[in-house]
Amino acid sequence: MAKARRVPVRSFGSEVEIPPVGELADWVREQRGSSADLTTYLLDRSLSVQQGVDLPCAGGLCYRDRWLSSLPGIRDRVLVHDPDPFTGDVEGDALGIVAARKGAWVGIPAPHMLDVRDGYFHDPEECCAALCGAYRDLMRAMRDRGIRGHVILADAPDGCELELLAGSRAYYMVRDPGVDDLEAILEHQPRIAVPSPLLTEAVALQDEYRIRSIALLDPMPGDLATASELLDLGRIETGGYCAKDCREYWEQLVERSLIPAIPPLRPAGGSGGYPPQRRSGSGPPG
Repeated sequence: MAKARRVPVRSFGSEVEIPPVGELADWVREQRGSSADLTTYLLDRSLSVQQGVDLPCAGGLCYRDRWLSSLPGIRDRVLVHDPDPFTGDVEGDALGIVAARKGAWVGIPAPHMLDVRDGYFHDPEECCAALCGAYRDLMRAMRDRGIRGHVILADAPDGCELELLAGSRAYYMVRDPGVDDLEAILEHQPRIAVPSPLLTEAVALQDEYRIRSIALLDPMPGDLATASELLDLGRIETGGYCAKDCREYWEQLVERSLIPAIPPLRPAGGSGGYPPQRRSGSGPPG
């Protein structure tokens, strides 16, 4: 009998709201002896709700403050000198994440999502190159501590960022893309996160681009079965990015990541088995 097929679930990040003071205080007491802070809490809670997710991803835009504080060349959201990064804090974060979930990714805001103004280079290309260089150093430091890779969250694709950051261990993801955005991403990486309504248009792009995998975002019943008719099953993932109420979100996404088995066709002429046979020598029905 055919079995339902399970599709791997990839997280692109899970946001966490600032907790009430009492809840945070209780959590801090549990971390006695460590250097845990608010960002550590956000990462911990972000990851803990992703039960059953095959490729979990701690953080998201909620990791922005740590990322900014690791770039001392930025003050009050203004780049005032070369952004040589300080890696100590993110390395500590990486160790905590890996201890909680080996093989986890980390979600970070794309450079343009930091809303940083260039007060140093006064040249968009130089500024982008400097920020991306600092990003690479921070990401490498976290990978050296066991992080599997990074999801770079963006509101729109940026050609400079894609060219300098996208790679096998840095998945550039536009949160609400259009077809043009998907094409811009495919110029630099062979993986795309696709909202379910754009599945057909995204699959059509393989005539022009090499697409290694498609993460279908928030699929509804039937979407994964449709995707499996258009692509090899090994190239399909379920994708998720949660902005709020994340425990139920991930539980439901994991539950929806099954392609139901197709029941065998019932033979005609009976309730099961082979069609009834006529006895030898009997004539046609009158």
